[in-house]
Amino acid sequence: QAAALARSLTDISPRWTPDTLRGLDTSPRAREALAARARTVNNADDAARDAARRADELAAQLDDLAARRDQAILAARAMAAVPGEELDRRAEAVRRLRHVANGLTLEAERAAEAARAERDHAAAAPVARKSTTLLTLGGALLAAGSIAAGALLAAAHGALDLTGLPGHLGQFGLPPLAAMGLAPVYLCGVAALCGLALLAAGWPRRDAAELAAHAARAARLAARHQELTERNDALRAEAARLLHGAGLNGTDAPMDGPSLSDLLDATERALERARDERTRRDRADAEAAAREADCAAQRARHMQALHTREAAEAALHQARADWAAYRAGLDLPESFSPEAAVGLFDRVEACAARAAQADALAARMAVLTAQVAALAEAARAVPALASLCPDEADGPKLNDEAATALLA
Repeated sequence: QAAALARSLTDISPRWTPDTLRGLDTSPRAREALAARARTVNNADDAARDAARRADELAAQLDDLAARRDQAILAARAMAAVPGEELDRRAEAVRRLRHVANGLTLEAERAAEAARAERDHAAAAPVARKSTTLLTLGGALLAAGSIAAGALLAAAHGALDLTGLPGHLGQFGLPPLAAMGLAPVYLCGVAALCGLALLAAGWPRRDAAELAAHAARAARLAARHQELTERNDALRAEAARLLHGAGLNGTDAPMDGPSLSDLLDATERALERARDERTRRDRADAEAAAREADCAAQRARHMQALHTREAAEAALHQARADWAAYRAGLDLPESFSPEAAVGLFDRVEACAARAAQADALAARMAVLTAQVAALAEAARAVPALASLCPDEADGPKLNDEAATALLA
């Protein structure tokens, strides 16, 4: 029993003795104190293990979210898209260009109409008016009067013989030429002057008022044409500036209204495609931002989990320190774990039972030893048995033969 008790005590603690076992407090309060400290250590260990596992899980999730975020960022950056402000600026330039193109078309029509009106007005210039009758009559009178006056003057100076002419004049009841003197010459001159007047009246000429009105209208038409040309040039310059603002080459772009409208149609279609690309890029950026927000939230959760793990590890360290101090107070070895605390007092009770048995056996042996000593003393008093008893210096011992004889 003593050997079994020693082994049991050594299994609990190499430093434990039966005296330690007898001095150990096994009250319910002591049991609960040991169990509470063991639970504290176990709970702290479980909490630290759970906190570490949670931190590792969140770290893995954070790595996965970070990889998805990086992938979303790379996908967004791979999408070439014009900034929205630039698209709005180009759209505004195209809208104004559309207005300019309509103005160019209208001004081109007005300029063409003004040029046509100018040509029509130039073609409708006032023409010279003449009278063929007056010209014929005046020419005849001028020719006849001049010839007649010349002939009469020549006859008067003897350069022409008109002696046969008086007989003919008499047939008409006219006096002879000699009697008329220079009157026929004057009459011929008057006739020539009348013919000259008729020629002047019938000669081609233009009305001054009509010419002035025509010139004034021509000036107005030319000024109108010039004004339209200047407005057209101004619209072309504005179109070139807006084309540059819309990202188009103004020097190569057509500057007439229909061609510019066709170019603007193509530009608007390109802007629509650019807006679609911008929308896809914005969605990709939003996806990347959402991934970044998820990463930030996950990072915050991970940091919180790290703090929780640190707190749990600190609590575990403190619980283990308290357990170590309590264990040292019970003189238990360092290998004694909190899990073994549940069966400690059962083992102590078992050891206590063995100790009680050992004490009872020791008491029984003491009684028997006393009885043996008494028998040996009694045997030495009998001469026949004295030789069978050992000397008193050897102790109260009897051999088997002496004990048999005494008992007989």
